[in-house]
Amino acid sequence: MIALPTVLWLLHAAACKGDEAAASKSGTLPADTAAPGPGYGDTGFNVGQDTFSTGALDEAPPNVLWLLHHGEWSMSPVGGPYTAVTGLLRVLEFIDGDVDQPWCMAVFSMVGTALPAEDFAGCLTCDYAYAVTFFVTIDGGERPVSDAVPLDTGGTYDPDDLLPVFGLEECRSPDLPTDGAVWRMGWSELEGQVYIDYGNTGLWMPWYAGDRDFDDITFDWSRTFGFDVPEMEEEE
Repeated sequence: MIALPTVLWLLHAAACKGDEAAASKSGTLPADTAAPGPGYGDTGFNVGQDTFSTGALDEAPPNVLWLLHHGEWSMSPVGGPYTAVTGLLRVLEFIDGDVDQPWCMAVFSMVGTALPAEDFAGCLTCDYAYAVTFFVTIDGGERPVSDAVPLDTGGTYDPDDLLPVFGLEECRSPDLPTDGAVWRMGWSELEGQVYIDYGNTGLWMPWYAGDRDFDDITFDWSRTFGFDVPEMEEEE
């Protein structure tokens, strides 16, 4: 004879199976009425409503800024082997690409001495490399409008034809040199690129596209970025 507790347990198990079978036929799962054991408390969290709006991401910037770098090197002695380089780097920025809306202007002079080959081994295609020192020679000031005509052969312009231009402090170009900065720079004839040893870390990166004509190298770079022209305080 089966004991009464055993019979009750069997009846309970059969009832549970009957509930599961009915739930299976109806396409629903039986509710889990088990209570969590010790150490299994609800550690979840509620995620708030996502209020981020993508509506403004397609908006055009109020203005654009055209960044333009142009420079040249003259390597010496003539014909090589080269031991030194001199040159200029001009940095210009224009609002909306309009040369009559200059934003910032700076000019650097460059003086460099040749590096031994082992010092630029990381620049695999470089033919020459130099330790180049930058000196700021023009930092903002005034720039004539595009159709201005000088008043004399000395390049004097009518004050009404001159536009005020910010200096380096307001330039938006990334990674500009500072006055007195020394950059390790190389030239790759194969790639037509001026390289720099970025941050003097030994990582040589292509920096400016260029062309070589005998002892002279010219190079440039330009980009256009969205720009929100800041409001200027009026002078009292």
